[in-house]
Amino acid sequence: MAKNLLSRVTVRPEAPSARHVERPTDATLDKFEQASGLALPATYREFATTFGAGELAGFYRMYAPLPKRYRFGGQIVYDLAAENERLRPHLGEYECPGGPADYWVFCTDGGGVMYAWNVNEPARGEYRIYELVHRDEVRLAAETFPEFVSHCCHLDYWRDDDKPATCWEFARFRVPPRS
Repeated sequence: MAKNLLSRVTVRPEAPSARHVERPTDATLDKFEQASGLALPATYREFATTFGAGELAGFYRMYAPLPKRYRFGGQIVYDLAAENERLRPHLGEYECPGGPADYWVFCTDGGGVMYAWNVNEPARGEYRIYELVHRDEVRLAAETFPEFVSHCCHLDYWRDDDKPATCWEFARFRVPPRS
C-alpha cells in the first residue's frame, strides 16, 4: 500500500488493559490463501498485518484472516473466512456482475452494506471492489484497496462531493465477551 496512505491511518488509543483480536501474520494470510484459493491483494495484506480486523473511520468493519477464532453469540466473528461463510448464501440475492461466486466480502458498514472483491476483475494487481447495497443496487466502489481505504476515510457516504469530513482512525476489534 502506498506508505503515505498507510501512515495516515492511526489506531485509536485504548486502555492498556483492553484485549484485542490478534492481528494476522504473513503465515496466517498464507494459510488462508492456501485454504481458500484466494490470492489476497498485496495492499490488503499490508493493511491486515499492520492493523488487523477492526473498524475504519467509525463506520467500516474490516475483516481479516485471523490466527485464532473468536465466538460471540454462537458465531465466529471478525474472521474473513467465517464472515464469507455466513454471508455467501445471501450473495445470490444480489445482481452481481459476473455472478455471486466471484465475490469475497471483506468489509461491511454500519448501514448493512457489504464491500466485496470481484476476483474475476483484476485491476492493477488488485481486484475491483463492489458495494452491495440492495439486491438490485450493486456498484463499483473502488478500483483498488488503497482507493477504497481513502474513500472510507473521507467519509463521503453519499458520494456527493459535498466537502466530506475526514477520519483516518482505526479501532481494533476487542476480544468478545464469552458467550
